Amino acid sequence: MVALKIQTSLFPITIISAYSSPAQDVHTTLQEIQEIISSLPEEKIIIGADLNGHNTLWGYRSNDNRGKDILNLNLANNLNIINKPDALPTFQRNSSVGWPDLTLCSQSLIDSSINWEVLEEISLSDHRYIETTIASTVANQFYKRYKTRHGNHLRFLNILGKEIYHLERKIKAARNSGELNNATIELQTLIINACNKSFKIKKQLFITKPNWWTTEQLEIHKKKVRALRRRAQRAPEIERQARYQVFKKEKYKRH
Repeated sequence: MVALKIQTSLFPITIISAYSSPAQDVHTTLQEIQEIISSLPEEKIIIGADLNGHNTLWGYRSNDNRGKDILNLNLANNLNIINKPDALPTFQRNSSVGWPDLTLCSQSLIDSSINWEVLEEISLSDHRYIETTIASTVANQFYKRYKTRHGNHLRFLNILGKEIYHLERKIKAARNSGELNNATIELQTLIINACNKSFKIKKQLFITKPNWWTTEQLEIHKKKVRALRRRAQRAPEIERQARYQVFKKEKYKRH
């Protein structure tokens, strides 16, 4: 189970990735998902999950108990199934096909333009790639970093010292979480203002090269990995283990 939060230009979105093996009790995974959802009552959420449940709503010809339990989670949390019932199978191994991979979103995201598609291009597993696009601009956030190693510490302390006694009393007198939060925000603002008046700002180096695989790079890498796998399969027994190690290292290479 992995969950991360991204900040768009309009609102934050929490993205949850989950997996439940066919041999595992799906309730364990569903409970973990429920705990995350419950902790973020006002948050916009997208869930990508391989839960191995069957339901006609996401492509199967029949329903099973796992599929019913997954559907109950959706109904209890007002989640929407983005999958299309007539989509390509998300799983294929030899002649066996299935639709175990689900994409769900909170009701508040339905007003956004969401495009969901199972891609035909070859992946490096028996699951197909699924592309989900939301019409929203991601805002990059940059935070100031200060040059604190070279002097002006006394100036910083003098600026901070003028207000710190007042803030200390305010924190001690806080009677609830709201008052404590306000005092904390005031302290953060005071520290930032003192830094702005005391220290120079570090230059930030912007990396122009993307830190993800482009379509062209990914296609080249796939061809290389497939070639290494073929060589490992055809290699003499004495060399096979070493060649498989080279294949695995390249297969899981990070960009």
